[in-house]
Amino acid sequence: MSEEISLVTGGNGHLGNNLIRLLLSNNQKVRTTVRNINNTDPFKGLDCEVVQADLMDRTSLKKAFQGVTNLYAVAANFSMWLKTQKRKFMTTTCKEHKTCLIWQKNVVLKTLFM
Repeated sequence: MSEEISLVTGGNGHLGNNLIRLLLSNNQKVRTTVRNINNTDPFKGLDCEVVQADLMDRTSLKKAFQGVTNLYAVAANFSMWLKTQKRKFMTTTCKEHKTCLIWQKNVVLKTLFM
């Protein structure tokens, strides 16, 4: 197994969870973030580290980024019931990824995927 650590934000979502499975199948160490640490059902049977972090909370990202060499920022906040869902989705996603990018400046990354 590689010594590199790949961080996948939003690992309990469809894209994130499938990405975790792909990375694990390539013998990579994987860490993923979830907002609710009790929501670990999507990771049953997967050998990945699950940490609580909210992309809008810089403090919670500190632990998630420790030792990370590859960042896959695929988390998004989508609220289907909002009348302005597209605007809300784009605004929140941009803010979340900006926060994520601010944190990645403090670590040396080999790969950044957004």
